[in-house]
Amino acid sequence: MATTSMTGTHLDTSQWAKQGMVGGIVAGIIFAMFEMVMAALMDGANAFFMPLRMIGAMVLGSEALDPGYSLVTAALAGVVVHMVMSGIFGMVFGLMVSMVPAIARSREHSWSRPASLACCCGW
Repeated sequence: MATTSMTGTHLDTSQWAKQGMVGGIVAGIIFAMFEMVMAALMDGANAFFMPLRMIGAMVLGSEALDPGYSLVTAALAGVVVHMVMSGIFGMVFGLMVSMVPAIARSREHSWSRPASLACCCGW
């Protein structure tokens, strides 16, 4: 819940976590698309879904990497695992950002400061 004071509105920790989770999912989608395009450019069109197969193999095992394995199953598992992990990492980042007093006291409800911090950290 946002609290209001004479200096403006501040976000509480749960809102930072929620915004971090949403940001993590958006970043995860962009990163997954980038990985798929780069795989296709570097290894040919057949490698387009390989990043999703590789992520899906985390839960399905190494057989998900086999071209004979169902692409739908491997890709769906890859998308689910990737989005869950992206959301968790984003939420953790949002919680870490909420602990930085200068950012937590900010009157701006913008993703720009945490995003800039994430870029500087190399995430």
